[in-house]
Amino acid sequence: LVIEGKVEGTINQGKCCLTVRPKGQLVADVNATKIFIEGRVTGDLQATVSVTVRESGVVEGNIVAPKVAINEGATFNGSIEMRAPKTGQAD
Repeated sequence: LVIEGKVEGTINQGKCCLTVRPKGQLVADVNATKIFIEGRVTGDLQATVSVTVRESGVVEGNIVAPKVAINEGATFNGSIEMRAPKTGQAD
């Protein structure tokens, strides 16, 4: 899924990737496999593989993912929790 405009709501991509392009604006909580942010996001991001906030990206919200990359020049305001995805087994 590629977002190039403004989207509000909840996004559940399951086993797919999400990219917010530089002119994209997202006001939503997101659940996806991989998330790439180049535009502006307000909401929590949860990924089973990784979240990458590129140089032009702005994120206001929390990130939960096993791998997180925030490139130099990006803006981030929130918390980061790096953990492996749940496998369905009891803890």
